Amino acid sequence: MRATAISSELRREVAVGGFAFAVLLGLFLFTIFITGEVFFKTRQMITIEFDEVMGLKKGDSVVVRGMTVGEVKNLDLASKVGKVHVRCTLQEHLKLKEDCWAVVASTTVLGGRQVQLSEGSADARPLPRGMVVPGRMPGDLMKDAGKIIAELRKTLDEDGGIQDFGQLIRNAREISDKINSGTGTLGRLVNDDALFKDVAVAVADVKEMVTQVREGKGTLGKLMNDDSVYNDVAAAAANLREISDRLEQGKGFLGHLMSEDDTLYDEARMALQDVRAAVDDFRETAPILTFTSVLLGAF
Repeated sequence: MRATAISSELRREVAVGGFAFAVLLGLFLFTIFITGEVFFKTRQMITIEFDEVMGLKKGDSVVVRGMTVGEVKNLDLASKVGKVHVRCTLQEHLKLKEDCWAVVASTTVLGGRQVQLSEGSADARPLPRGMVVPGRMPGDLMKDAGKIIAELRKTLDEDGGIQDFGQLIRNAREISDKINSGTGTLGRLVNDDALFKDVAVAVADVKEMVTQVREGKGTLGKLMNDDSVYNDVAAAAANLREISDRLEQGKGFLGHLMSEDDTLYDEARMALQDVRAAVDDFRETAPILTFTSVLLGAF
């Protein structure tokens, strides 16, 4: 009986121990799945040297070509003055080159940091083991904006820009006060009810005119809505085109005149020469005829 009781108690303890071990193993595997940790795998350790890390902290991601390949393990001030060493663990074995570099970048607008790592150019020599990866200064949006504002304020203070801007505001306020009070040409235009009524009447007249044109009323409305007018204009354009084509082809009297045929030109030139010769002959014989007429008239 005693041996049976001991055996039963032992089995219960083994069962409880096995259940506890299974629970712990499940939690362990679940933790690995959630965190993405990979054990029993060779990891690559690199050290990056920065002038400033901008709030980078342990556990931040290391990104290569947009893919997370590791995380920041620890940060410490380097023995070199003004430098910070960031040690990172990479899950992927990278073939870093001598011209590789890294930069601390923001993950979101609201905050968060990550290390963006560039592997270097393909034709460069491999980075020797133990060499420190150089870090570059990132572009800090807030810091750059602060510098721009400071420079702008300094420029305005030195050149009197703030006073000029204040004077510009005062001038604008004075102009708006004059307009509201009806002073000046613009003020009268803005505050004159008669002018507003005239503009409203003019707009109404234009609207009525457009309506009449659309309805085909009046001369302009008939011209724009009567198909016969369009047909007449189209026919006239066709006739003009036909006439121009005939002239271009050298047909008709005007076509012959405008053609490149030199025969008509030569004939016209010869006729002109004959007329000129006849006129010259008439001028030469005119005194003799006159003298003969006078002499015969005396008898």
